Amino acid sequence: MGSELCYERGALFPAAKWKPVRENFSEDGFHASTKGYDEWAEELAEYIADLQNQ
Repeated sequence: MGSELCYERGALFPAAKWKPVRENFSEDGFHASTKGYDEWAEELAEYIADLQNQ
């Protein structure tokens, strides 16, 4: 749904590589865990770096 909203508004969004596995979520099963946030941040940083190199 997030990519759809970005598309409608002309915003950029990275392709999701983040895996929805148990260890990427906190105990509440909704929010990301520290590991999940770390993975997401690394992928987002790579996406931004690639944009800057274009």
